[in-house]
Amino acid sequence: MKKLQIRLLGSFQATWDGVPLEGFRSDKVRALLAYLATEGGHPHRRESLTAMLWEADSPKAAWASLRTALSNLRQVLSPLEDQPPLLITTRQSVTFDTTHPDCWVDVVEFDQLMAVHQAHVHQDLAHCSDCLRVLARMVALCRGDFLSGLTLPDSLAFDEWRVIEQQARHYQVLEALSALITHHRVLGHYDEVERYARLQIELEP
Repeated sequence: MKKLQIRLLGSFQATWDGVPLEGFRSDKVRALLAYLATEGGHPHRRESLTAMLWEADSPKAAWASLRTALSNLRQVLSPLEDQPPLLITTRQSVTFDTTHPDCWVDVVEFDQLMAVHQAHVHQDLAHCSDCLRVLARMVALCRGDFLSGLTLPDSLAFDEWRVIEQQARHYQVLEALSALITHHRVLGHYDEVERYARLQIELEP
């Protein structure tokens, strides 16, 4: 099991060896980590991060706020300080290493599973055991809507990004549930049909 686990499919959760990480100074620091973890694997210009999270501030104040947030984030992630760097910063950019050996992010696994499913060729999804295992894992990762409850009223760009990401994964989970319901109905596994149907209703009343 990875030591650092970041869960974004539902409410924001970050744990180290199963213990919730503490020390986040604000929801903006949580939002910064969520954005970098979701969009990990490549550098993000500091200008784009300040524009997303501190759009109402002057450029000087926004840059200062980003520096403070990154300092706080390094402190929160300090249990990894003896490992290869998880948060890679330069004067121009910030990168979150989602391939770090001690880090796991639920939305990263979710997107990888979706890519595997979309690339798989089959004649009938309802009878494709490989895809159904992938879809079941995707559903298991989802505890609710993406970043549920984390809103930044003064950062419209972040909230727009959150809503787009939320809607995309919402419909992907609903499609996965529909496929799983059809599969188990065909096989007469009615307990599983009911279980997945209840999840579907919770997501889309």
